[in-house]
Amino acid sequence: KDVRSRSRGRLNSMSEAETRHYEMQRATEEAKKARQTRPNYSVKVHMRLMLSDSSNRRWIVNSFDGAFTIGRSSKCNIVLNKQTHPSVSSVHLSIEYNEQTLAFEATDSSASGSLISDHFIRNDSLMLQVG
Repeated sequence: KDVRSRSRGRLNSMSEAETRHYEMQRATEEAKKARQTRPNYSVKVHMRLMLSDSSNRRWIVNSFDGAFTIGRSSKCNIVLNKQTHPSVSSVHLSIEYNEQTLAFEATDSSASGSLISDHFIRNDSLMLQVG
């Protein structure tokens, strides 16, 4: 009798341990499944940007993803002619949305600098304002 009750006790405790293990495993799997089915939110930022040069030429950009570049390089979003804009660098200026500050920033990477809404910057960044 003593041997049987001991072995039953072990079986019962193993069964309880297995049950706890199974419940933990199931809870973990449910949590993983919940994370996988949770909607993946992404924010797409739009802006309307008006650019003009000293010759009163204007460009209007309604939206862009990632960095928006201006310069003489054919890889830029707005390509300026070296003849008409001799002081413009290959990649003169980039405009990008900063997710930490929740604002657009213009970054000048030129030798001559950029004038943005009466603010002159050279090898620096400026947070863009509405208007």
